[in-house]
Amino acid sequence: MGTMRYRIGAMHIGQILDTAFEVFRDHHKSLLAITVVVFGPYLILYFGSAFSGVWPVFKIISAYKAEAWRQYLEYSRAYGIGVAAFILLQMVFDTFVGGALALATASLYLNNPVSVSASILFMLSRWWPLFKTFLIMSPLYILSSLNLLIIKIIFDALGRNLSYPGILFIFIIVVGVMLTLVLPFIFGKVSLVLNVVIFEELSGWKAIIRGMSLMKGSLVQGIILHISNFVFVLVAGGVVQFIPFDYLQFTFNIVINIVINVFFIVASVILYFSARSKRENFDIEYMAQYATA
Repeated sequence: MGTMRYRIGAMHIGQILDTAFEVFRDHHKSLLAITVVVFGPYLILYFGSAFSGVWPVFKIISAYKAEAWRQYLEYSRAYGIGVAAFILLQMVFDTFVGGALALATASLYLNNPVSVSASILFMLSRWWPLFKTFLIMSPLYILSSLNLLIIKIIFDALGRNLSYPGILFIFIIVVGVMLTLVLPFIFGKVSLVLNVVIFEELSGWKAIIRGMSLMKGSLVQGIILHISNFVFVLVAGGVVQFIPFDYLQFTFNIVINIVINVFFIVASVILYFSARSKRENFDIEYMAQYATA
């Protein structure tokens, strides 16, 4: 193994983000290539159903902008079913993307790089442990998606002066505030779970317990990563609203979200090695060799 290119050892959050940025900057082509390959079936289905009109996303956007509420309600059921289906599918694909990127990031970070295909094949060899762990954690992912949706509804209502029944709007705000306060703590605790599945050959509750154990002493860093990810997604969603064409807006929204997701997966891998360095004595060279096995 050659000389390390990046900072190694226990780090504070600024160093973790800085190192993650360096790794992403130096290897973004490989990391994004892995993401596109693994995420490809989802993207084909997502864009295909939207641009073909099977999923009436552009019809409902047009009705919403024109305030044609009768048409909006006409398309809302099919649109809502599509949103729910794609959210669930995205959660599954995000898990597999995270698994492939975890190995690739570790190999690049530890200066023992593996190919795009090797990263994907390794992830596929761990598909069941990843999926099993995902099933246990899926309620958290669903709550996170619900939280993002609620915040968008609140900002949309305030920005466009839309009126909701008073009690309903208060309920939406209360639920949104509670989720916003509680979820970062929970996600901070489980930040390293998928990395544990990939690097330590654990799965399910064992991986979750191990991941939570590693986060002792690094919880604040995990919380900051989750909040930062959440804020970046919200800001990106707001920025793309200024794109005048619906098709471009729709496309750029998912592209930007993919890039954000890749960066924070890289950051979670750096956090994993930082947390292990902080809590345990482990052979960094062995881990580099394992990442290419």
